[in-house]
Amino acid sequence: MKKILITLLLFTAFTLNAQDYKQQLLNSQYIENYIEIKMANKADIEPLIAKYSVDEVKYNPEQNLYKAKIFLHQKDYQNFINENIPFQLLEIQDREVNVNMATTLGTFLSSWTLYPTYSVYEQLLDYFQSTFPERCKVDTILSQTPNSHKILAVHISNSLNTPQAKPRFFYSSTMHGDETCGYFLMLQLINYLLTHPTDTKVSQILEEIDLWICPLENPDGTYRVNNNDLGVNYSTRASYNGTDLNRHYPDAFADLGINYEPEIMAMLNFMGQKHFTMSANLHGGAELFNYIWDLYTSSNPNHQHPDQLWWNQTGRKFADTCHLYNANYFKGEDNGVTEGGDWYVITGSRQDCNNYHLRCREVTLETCNNKTPQNAQLNNLWNYIRRSLINYILEVKSGFNGIVTDSVTGIPLKAHVFINNYDKESEKSDLYTALPFGDYYRPIGAGNYSVTYSADSYISQTHILTVNADVAVRKDVQLVKIGTSISDYEHAVTIFPNPVENVMTLKLSDPTLLNADLMIYDVNGKMLYQKAIYEENTVINLSTFASGFYFMSLSKEGKTLISKKIIH
Repeated sequence: MKKILITLLLFTAFTLNAQDYKQQLLNSQYIENYIEIKMANKADIEPLIAKYSVDEVKYNPEQNLYKAKIFLHQKDYQNFINENIPFQLLEIQDREVNVNMATTLGTFLSSWTLYPTYSVYEQLLDYFQSTFPERCKVDTILSQTPNSHKILAVHISNSLNTPQAKPRFFYSSTMHGDETCGYFLMLQLINYLLTHPTDTKVSQILEEIDLWICPLENPDGTYRVNNNDLGVNYSTRASYNGTDLNRHYPDAFADLGINYEPEIMAMLNFMGQKHFTMSANLHGGAELFNYIWDLYTSSNPNHQHPDQLWWNQTGRKFADTCHLYNANYFKGEDNGVTEGGDWYVITGSRQDCNNYHLRCREVTLETCNNKTPQNAQLNNLWNYIRRSLINYILEVKSGFNGIVTDSVTGIPLKAHVFINNYDKESEKSDLYTALPFGDYYRPIGAGNYSVTYSADSYISQTHILTVNADVAVRKDVQLVKIGTSISDYEHAVTIFPNPVENVMTLKLSDPTLLNADLMIYDVNGKMLYQKAIYEENTVINLSTFASGFYFMSLSKEGKTLISKKIIH
């Protein structure tokens, strides 16, 4: 009874004080404010999640109440007051403390303890590209945001100009413009990867992975007041349009065909084109590895993701590595690792969108309790998390991978890869190969898996794969086309000599093959030669071809009549 009475008194006092905060909120000089509400039932908070930027939900056992912290943008002040929910206006920490900025590129590079102005940020990415052109290229995700900034990404690889079949990984940061700890960490990571090419793990990333890093996903929020300052008095969580970007991505029930915020649309287009295998978005305000789903708790029987154990194990490695370099760092929630909805449920998160709609295995990394660490803390933070960030990129190579091609022509296929009695179509845990190479990558834990490969107009194949921890298994698959008539012409076409030195002769003994189109492909499915065949004997010069295997096909009206392998 005493505990109940204390709870009621506290809640009553909170309610009375909350009346005073309404006018303060409406009269606030700030574009955003942080408020706290208290509810007897967690379910009562959930309707607010779809309307406002709920940042944290915690149970207070002493008061037997749930506390929720919410970021409100100016445009939401009156709407929230109309909800008639008692609230407390919170003072944002360090309101009077500002950080130091680098106003020139030279100053930034000489110290690495300053935050860049927006101009210096753009100069820095140009510097990376011009200094390391063989392994660094700047891509533009969005050329002009609503407040005239750019969203940029750095592509890091040793094969920038010669695309190869590699797993693709994407880091991005500061979707919430006031969470600039990740912004600095990503700039440090780019610099480290480019300046340490002989480091064993860096060399492996450069050679075997296509990596993109977007240090600043919400430049309008970070440089909200001006382009020369950032931090609590200058940056906003929301975009220039007042939108919390990490609450407005299309979730599992949303339609990708409608218009979203320009930053979100640009990011979805970019990520969709790249076919990323894994990705992570960096935040601040906590220290933990947060994996899917954000929309559901892990106990939801209808939405338990098949990779839940793998996510937890991978997150555990990330957090434990951080603990080796600072035992007190990265200790949020369950010692640094949590399933998103178990922390608190949100809708419209990017990681849920990527996992569901793009089949890209994304996590959210909360990298620092302080959203904008003071300058003196920056290098320590980098040293605590650097190894985890690098190791996590290499996770993209775990599990099993390969290339799926046509069994006769060798042309890469867009194929479905499904783990039987494991993958769930409802959770979109399966995947598809990516063109132009027909490659696929499936990070997964150790075990035996029955995997079915299928494509339109092809006979499906099922293979048993044994995966060991931290050792990737390669499985290339050649699918056979349904109802092919290639065998009808098998003896009507002769190639000699084969192997070919410089020239070969194509001889046709069936007149129905005349006027067919001859095409020659390399092993990656790239067409290197095309010619219409009008004679029974045709000489073809291959002297400019590199030594190796090639595939030749004859087709009419889009139908392949014959395919053969050529050795040169």
